[in-house]
Amino acid sequence: MRPTHYVGLRVTRLLVRTIGFRRSTKLLGASSQRWPTSFRLRASAQEVATAVESSVAGRFGPTCLDRSLYLWFVLRANGIDSRIRIGVVPTPEAIEGHAWVEHAGSVLNDVETVADSYLVFDDDPTDVVFR
Repeated sequence: MRPTHYVGLRVTRLLVRTIGFRRSTKLLGASSQRWPTSFRLRASAQEVATAVESSVAGRFGPTCLDRSLYLWFVLRANGIDSRIRIGVVPTPEAIEGHAWVEHAGSVLNDVETVADSYLVFDDDPTDVVFR
């Protein structure tokens, strides 16, 4: 387990709660481009996802959005292209949302069939144009 993943996820959670998803995405996206290549992991996308997910197992209860945004950041910082996916499902009480990360068409931090349970937004929320 890498303690830095735990800390990084806490920071990501704090960012989302204080400045919102869009601004957090912009900040983390820009930060990932400045990540020193000497700090990069030599691992596949699935190995990075497994390491990040195992670092938070049984921890403070980050949301799927927190986990997905942080995983997206770590993958980008390591030169691995990925995409955050967001879906919703209406229930009698509310509309419930869920987030996960995909790389090369495969789900990294959830079951492979997760998109079958949600109405998935077509746009990648990390490709949003900020003005």
